[in-house]
Amino acid sequence: MTTSEDEPLPYPFAGRRMELEPEYGQLRRRPGLAKVRMPYGDPSWLATRYDDVRTVLGDSRFSRAAAVGRATPGVRPDEVGSGGSGLIFMDPPEHTRLRRVLAGAFTARRVEAMRGYVEKTAAELVDRMILHGPPADLVAHLAVPLPLTVVCTLLGVPADDHPRFLPWVEARRSADIPPEQTRRVMSEFMAYMSGLVARRRVEPADDLLSELVQVRDAQGRLTDHELLSMAVTILAAGHQTTAVLITNAVHVLDRHRDH
Repeated sequence: MTTSEDEPLPYPFAGRRMELEPEYGQLRRRPGLAKVRMPYGDPSWLATRYDDVRTVLGDSRFSRAAAVGRATPGVRPDEVGSGGSGLIFMDPPEHTRLRRVLAGAFTARRVEAMRGYVEKTAAELVDRMILHGPPADLVAHLAVPLPLTVVCTLLGVPADDHPRFLPWVEARRSADIPPEQTRRVMSEFMAYMSGLVARRRVEPADDLLSELVQVRDAQGRLTDHELLSMAVTILAAGHQTTAVLITNAVHVLDRHRDH
């Protein structure tokens, strides 16, 4: 890889849009990496071309664990030097160990058993969106509540508590929420999950959190902190990725009706 010595470009390039900003295409036609300046932090290097991205992702020197606690540039001020914990901030072999535990919990039997529930939940949400009438908000009526409901059910969160998860999810997702509010909301979320873990120790059920508690207590393959971090990771990864996929897929199909 080669690098460019141009003056750093302000990043992100534009506001939230469904289409990719044209700057990415322009940078891909230039050799090497692009120097950008994040809203908070020193200049960074942006990889926009496939070969460069693959090289970075495959090089162990670009370590997630090594960035924890360091003043890494971010879009929000709380990201600078905040580090992180959990699966997404680990490297092998610790990442491999925790991923293996999580993969063992996501069995084909568990996933298949939820198929009917997921289809029923999706149908109910679409029916409510239709009853609401135009204009309907796809994100609010379907893209967010569907994966949130499914992930909460998978974890074993009581149905009455599902609405409590929306502000926790928004705090992790939105760049517009002040850092102090994000920290307060996430503290509330961790306290709730700690209480749910304690409840599952006394009252185990047929859910993912009970299985992880069993792995922690009976097999000793997790620490309490790792167990809670997994719950947060499952909520974020299982919810946000699916919500974005639903939104983007409908947008693309709306733009290309022939498909």
